[in-house]
Amino acid sequence: MVDTVKNIRQCLATAQGHQKKYAGRRRRPLELTVEDSVPESCTNKKAYKLNLQASMDRIHNVFHVSTLRKYIPDASHILPDNPMDLETNLTYEERPVKILL
Repeated sequence: MVDTVKNIRQCLATAQGHQKKYAGRRRRPLELTVEDSVPESCTNKKAYKLNLQASMDRIHNVFHVSTLRKYIPDASHILPDNPMDLETNLTYEERPVKILL
């Protein structure tokens, strides 16, 4: 019976090690440097409240820190600024950018 208990404990330890290894891959602590700023919308140390547009009023605006990732700047993320020619009555003519077939 002692051998059976030792075998069960060894199997449990192995299973716990596998679970810890798997869970550890997905968990990363959020590390902020001096250059990073914590936004004023931080409701507490584990949740952020975002100011969303009025059109997104059906989306929950509080996010847990585990769902957020630090942004790494990339030049391909910058959208080109295309100024529009506005008329005096603040209207403009819409023109297609690309025709898709």
